[in-house]
Amino acid sequence: MPGALPGTAAEPPWASRPTVRPSLVERFGPPALAVLLIAVLTLVGLLNLKYAKVDVLSDDTAVAAIDADADAELVPEGETPPGLLHRSAPPIFEPEEEQPDTEAPVDSDPALDRDRDGPPPPVPAPEGEPLPPGAAAQVEQIVGIALRASRDGENWQWERLEAQSTLQPGLIVVNLPPSRTILDLGSVGVTLVGRADLRVDLPGPDREARFDLIDGDLLLRPSAEGGAVEVGVSGRTLTLDPPPGQPIGLSAAGVRAPGEPAGRPGLTIALSEGSLTASVDGGASETFEGPALIAFDPEAGSFATSAGAEALPAWIDDPEPTEAELADIEAFSGFFSDSSGPLPFVLLEGTMDEEPAIRRLSVAALGAMGSIDPGHLELVAELLNTPDAPELRAEAMTILLRQMARGPEEAAMVHRLLDRVAPAEAVAPMDRLLTGYPEDRQQSPEVLAELVGALSSPNPGVRQLALQTLMTITGRDAQGYDPDSPDEDALESWRSLLSSGDPSPRGRSSPTPKAGDRRR
Repeated sequence: MPGALPGTAAEPPWASRPTVRPSLVERFGPPALAVLLIAVLTLVGLLNLKYAKVDVLSDDTAVAAIDADADAELVPEGETPPGLLHRSAPPIFEPEEEQPDTEAPVDSDPALDRDRDGPPPPVPAPEGEPLPPGAAAQVEQIVGIALRASRDGENWQWERLEAQSTLQPGLIVVNLPPSRTILDLGSVGVTLVGRADLRVDLPGPDREARFDLIDGDLLLRPSAEGGAVEVGVSGRTLTLDPPPGQPIGLSAAGVRAPGEPAGRPGLTIALSEGSLTASVDGGASETFEGPALIAFDPEAGSFATSAGAEALPAWIDDPEPTEAELADIEAFSGFFSDSSGPLPFVLLEGTMDEEPAIRRLSVAALGAMGSIDPGHLELVAELLNTPDAPELRAEAMTILLRQMARGPEEAAMVHRLLDRVAPAEAVAPMDRLLTGYPEDRQQSPEVLAELVGALSSPNPGVRQLALQTLMTITGRDAQGYDPDSPDEDALESWRSLLSSGDPSPRGRSSPTPKAGDRRR
């Protein structure tokens, strides 16, 4: 039709129709196409496995064969990946025939040994190796039990710490007495001795290590090259430059005189030999010569020294556990291995164990955790009321006295706990007995009469506290008095001593230990 546009109905029917080609399905059929698709996917999968360093075995089992570089990047140092099978596998393509090796075999890396009987033993990190990026410390060894404490909002999370664990900044390590825990802080090492609470952190510029000693004892082991270490204690930062390669001891504990409602925090530095330089919060440095005990007062920011190697703790030269401590460690570790459930319940169960050592160490563990989490300290305070358990009450008294010596806030916490857990008639006597009496009043008739009267209290905790105070003040033994079975004859013995006007042996008073003193 004249004037018609191209592509309109005037064109031939075939002008705009595309050429139709047969599809793959039509050309080869569905079965052939399926076979081709499976072959392509199989080839792609094999190539992916090859480049991912996975060998394919003849029995179609994939076994990871990670080389040394991949181990260093993906596997924490000293650990073997779970389920990793170290064994040879035939390659995808047949290699050329290998010639027999006529050279003498060389020692292989234990971490890469291929063992069909099971995974190889973990390989400890080489000494002097740098810490993993972002880590503040790494656990080298634990003889006994140590715990990891971390804050989750208002609650504390507790886990048992394992050797070779990596510790992130801010994490707290609680060493349960009488255990020993060795930490690697890079070029510096520390050994936690008995009860010790330590918070790890990253060091500042030109510092070898940084940590906060919250409570307890540790041995600081500087490198042979030396270097400054930052130690946080009660809100202060000490910069210590110890003698290169010469261990020094650090002991954090409160100091409280009898009769004072609360103590104050303190740190003692034990220097066996060499020179130690110390400064507070970046101020002027002071230098000390060993052997010496250096007392640091965080409130005043000052140091005081007393010379003499005889005053140094024995663990400065030998931090290894004694035979008695090893026996306790073995028993307590066995108890932990046989127990399950949340740690507070495990330890409460331990306070009722048949073995006296397990009962005592369970209370001590609750006390160590109570330095961080007051909830555990409340469990300790409740034990003061436990009848027929003098060893539990004695351990609980020691822990509460230690807590009161750490400062006013800690002392106020102890008094609040007594209000909650002690019977109403026992709160005031317990408060008074835990606070103690000033030295110039201890042997006054009024104090002695009050103490002898407390031996008749209905509460076993009050009776034991009164007896312990009387024995300390007078230097005498228990006079046959048993706080769990008080009898009239024993009470009359103490009344007779009181009426004599001279209860001390041979008319002389015995020295009174301070409430903040710690037993070794």
